[in-house]
Amino acid sequence: VDEWADELERLGARCELKPGAFAVHWRWLPFHDRLKVAGAIAALWEGFPMRKYLSRRGFDGGIEFRAPGFDKGDVVRTVLEEERGAPPCAYLGDDDTDEDAFAWLQGRGFTALVREENRPTAACIRLVPPDDVLEFLAQWHRILGSGAA
Repeated sequence: VDEWADELERLGARCELKPGAFAVHWRWLPFHDRLKVAGAIAALWEGFPMRKYLSRRGFDGGIEFRAPGFDKGDVVRTVLEEERGAPPCAYLGDDDTDEDAFAWLQGRGFTALVREENRPTAACIRLVPPDDVLEFLAQWHRILGSGAA
């Protein structure tokens, strides 16, 4: 992973190592540079001997590699099961990789897609950043109090 990160960051991408996943972000890059990063990823992936043990999932402005069978919905479920009696939860996300959590939380928590442009989603509502997000957080804090954050 470190070798991938070094090569991709030299091309202008930002790499993020997460528990169980590795994400490459290129949203801010000019189109030509995004193509260079995508080409480098394709070459690295083709030569990667462990690729059969990973899944790839694109998101708005990047790609994520992770162990198959686990997603953000699984993470949210695990956290909430471990925190029985926890205060109400809210999940705010901005791209396709958040859809699993939105779907799992239906009827269990508040979900919001945070994007300027609308798209189909399992989230309850869409918040347009930054104003809608700031207003939501202020109301959440007012309703639930500082102990819920």
